[in-house]
Amino acid sequence: MSLINAGLDMSNPTGLGTGPAKEMDYFGEVFEIHITGDEKIHEVAKELGLKTIQVQLLRPDKSLIRTEHMTSIVKKFDYFEKAYQWTINTVIKLAEQCKIYRVKIESPPYPHYYYIALYAEVHFKNDSFNTPTSKNPTKDYYLGTERVPIGKINELKAKYPNEDLEICLMDNNIYEDVDWFNSYGVK
Repeated sequence: MSLINAGLDMSNPTGLGTGPAKEMDYFGEVFEIHITGDEKIHEVAKELGLKTIQVQLLRPDKSLIRTEHMTSIVKKFDYFEKAYQWTINTVIKLAEQCKIYRVKIESPPYPHYYYIALYAEVHFKNDSFNTPTSKNPTKDYYLGTERVPIGKINELKAKYPNEDLEICLMDNNIYEDVDWFNSYGVK
């Protein structure tokens, strides 16, 4: 018996586009892509038509740990694998002209991706510096970050009911910001 005859259409191996996910799949799923590199990434990404940002990672005393330079791309794809492939192709183009340190793909908390999610996190306006805090130099406010294992996503939702949660589906250098989290006593 072939897979198609068994009801498994291998042209759509994720099963998206059937059942309750059909409407979401039809309109595409949202992914946020951060490719972190050296300062040259701003120039190279601009040539490719990609938006970039700077993020200052700050200690509790508001001193600077470092400034990160990254893409800030919000894009729709049919499903994660397509977002992943587009991201890898973009990294290859960027890496021809600048150093790349980290690649992250995030999405809203789509339950069908919990099984591959590395963690859940939320960013929120924060002046208290009681949680890892950062600042985009073009903005006039600070952002706090709280990150939890995916199994604790409901606790995060309850704690921040009015904030947008995201799940990280790919992070090739997850320890890159451990010094920032450690400066706040977060392990």
